[in-house]
Amino acid sequence: MEEVAHANRKHRISDHPRKARAKLPEGESRQDKFVRLAERRMTKVRIAVRQVLMLGKYYPHNDEQRERVIGEMRRLALEVQAAFEPKPLRSDEFKF
Repeated sequence: MEEVAHANRKHRISDHPRKARAKLPEGESRQDKFVRLAERRMTKVRIAVRQVLMLGKYYPHNDEQRERVIGEMRRLALEVQAAFEPKPLRSDEFKF
């Protein structure tokens, strides 16, 4: 799980209680909402990645810093990829 520093405390993102799922706007399917949210969020991701790219191009850094940044980018990409993989059935679920 990812840890987040907040007011000098670390806590896991999963420690937050889940909010109730927002109702879909009239006439919007879950697929429509996925497209709407994905387009907005991917635009933000592209901007953030470009900002990290600029760090590598224009600011001095050492090999350790470069490897840590690249390693974290890879880890995040794998985490995103895993989220889009089909979910196996849990072993404690009963299905026909």
